[in-house]
Amino acid sequence: MSVIAGRLVSNAVVRGKKTRLLVFTVATEHLNANREVVNSYARCVCFGPEPELEQMLTTRGKDMRIELQARINTSRPEENGDLHSNAVVVYNSSVRITAEPVELAPELVASGAD
Repeated sequence: MSVIAGRLVSNAVVRGKKTRLLVFTVATEHLNANREVVNSYARCVCFGPEPELEQMLTTRGKDMRIELQARINTSRPEENGDLHSNAVVVYNSSVRITAEPVELAPELVASGAD
C-alpha cells in the first residue's frame, strides 16, 4: 500500500448508482534526481465513500489538502502502443483531510489532470 499526499485538483465526482464511486485527482510534488520540484497527478477512485467524505469532496474539495492510503495500479502498453490509464484505488477508511483549502500554483492548475 502507498501513501499519497497533495491537493485535490477539482471537486470530486460521484459515479455509479448501485456501487458509488468517488473519483478525483490529487496533485503531488516531489524532488527529482536533480533536486527540482516535479508535479505529478494521481487519478483516484474510492469505492463506497462515507456520506460525509462524499459531501465534503464533491462540494468543497477543490484545492483541499488530502492524505490517503491506496493501492496504485500501474499502466501497461496496449497492442496499439497506447498506455492503459493509471488508477489509484483508495481505501475509504484511510482518507484524511490535512488542512483547509488553499490555492494551487497557476502552473499546477494549467497542467491539471482533470
